[in-house]
Amino acid sequence: MAEGVTLLLHDWTIIEVNELGAHITGLPRLELISRNQWEAVPYIVGTPVKALFKRVQTGGKAETCEFFRPYPNGNNEWLELRVYPLTGGRIAIFFRDITERKQSEEKLREADRRKDEFLAMLAHELRNSLAPISAAAELLQRASLDQGRVRKTSEIIGRQVSHMTNLVDYLLDVSRVTQGLVKLDNVSLDIAHIVSQAVEQVAPIIRSRRHHLVLHLSPELAAVVGDQKRLVQVISNILNNAAKYTHDGGHILLKTEVRDSHVIIEVSDNGIGMTPDLVAQAFHLFAQAERTSDRSGGGLGLGLGLGLGLGLGLALVKSLLELHGGTVRCESEGVGKGSKFTVCLPRLMATTSHDQQPAPDGPIQRA
Repeated sequence: MAEGVTLLLHDWTIIEVNELGAHITGLPRLELISRNQWEAVPYIVGTPVKALFKRVQTGGKAETCEFFRPYPNGNNEWLELRVYPLTGGRIAIFFRDITERKQSEEKLREADRRKDEFLAMLAHELRNSLAPISAAAELLQRASLDQGRVRKTSEIIGRQVSHMTNLVDYLLDVSRVTQGLVKLDNVSLDIAHIVSQAVEQVAPIIRSRRHHLVLHLSPELAAVVGDQKRLVQVISNILNNAAKYTHDGGHILLKTEVRDSHVIIEVSDNGIGMTPDLVAQAFHLFAQAERTSDRSGGGLGLGLGLGLGLGLGLALVKSLLELHGGTVRCESEGVGKGSKFTVCLPRLMATTSHDQQPAPDGPIQRA
């Protein structure tokens, strides 16, 4: 059978148990036969399971329950039990391990919770932009405004509309990538050139926060096959994330390295760091709801020039790298100890003979 089975006499003596049932119980089958149920399996004494067994025995009606069984080593289990009455006060128990199912349900509940928090903050972010737009529109309705005031009010509207447009475009981009609707324009690329373009994009926020950005680029040619625009987007998003969660005047290091058949890009900072739980969730779509910074106060950090930080931006990073056959991981020693993101991409090996695999169309671009 695909589940454990145990038969008990009216005095709770175990008269039969199958091999799977013994395995789930944690004792050899022969050690369970003829023993008292409460002595053989003491961890259910004092739990609702014992009361359920007695109700079924005295009431004559079958019942079902789910039972959480903790272990000192942390390997906790969930069991589903179905208990049936038999003649003469006997009962039959069918049980199975449902730990994997319960863990999946918990992950779904957690994802739903993060989604709700994300949507709440997204609504807050949009409302923050709509408020100055509304105030500026009311101001423009006044007939006594001079040209300078009109120009300044128009600039406010333009900035906020641009901010909202960037946000919506980013959300649509994440949706397209995660649904596999993005087509890559793959050519041969030099990572040094990709890094140069990404640094150029994030330069405004680096300067505004007075960060010390240091580049250590491999002297060896680090060639990959990929979509230039998307790979620049990947590196700039990671740099934006480092800048957003690093205090003013902090340090950010970007280095590249060639390792056999792979190219490694590392971005590390001495910023606010992450808890182990957040490290594990960093690339989930709604993970940014659980991290705060000194500037964003827990919001989405969608200010102009910042891009999207932890969660939405990093979910996009992960999806784009998977499309390129690459990976990304994050590390942090804890809160206040900075973070490190490591990107790994397949290396385009140089060809020296006709017998080797030819490189894809497109020249190698040097920084």
